[in-house]
Amino acid sequence: MFLKDLRKATRETLQELRDAEWFSNVGRPLPEVPGWSFRRVRSWARAFDSATGGWWPMVNYTHAVDLEEVATKKKFVTRWRAAKNLLNVPAHKLATTKAGAVPDIRFPVEASNLLGYQVAHILLEKEFEESIPPDFFLKIGYWLCEGYYPCGQSADGHLVIY
Repeated sequence: MFLKDLRKATRETLQELRDAEWFSNVGRPLPEVPGWSFRRVRSWARAFDSATGGWWPMVNYTHAVDLEEVATKKKFVTRWRAAKNLLNVPAHKLATTKAGAVPDIRFPVEASNLLGYQVAHILLEKEFEESIPPDFFLKIGYWLCEGYYPCGQSADGHLVIY
């Protein structure tokens, strides 16, 4: 499988993520998004604490496992694995590039790696959205493309944004 073999919508989402100015709006007021609940942190230090401490990595892993289980139940195992293997490298490369481009900020390795994992799963949700309703990771993609940093989940289940 090659990038050209992915759905057009997936390739467009990858390009949108590449073109977006990640983190360009951190610290600014968050837009209202009907039906979405979120919390805000107000500094990079708190964002990194949220992203690397606590349960945020496990929340992502749990959503990824749930997504893969649905793909498996719907008989997409071969296509899922091929797409996942294909998307891992460009997703992690993109995340590392974007995280490294923030002036005067050094992303913790754990936070940068998690971004790569999230980008891969944003693209997987997009690739399989016709059969598996997208949810968690495409919301993360929305915030990245809007210039914010989705960096955690509050105890009451709200997405944490910087």
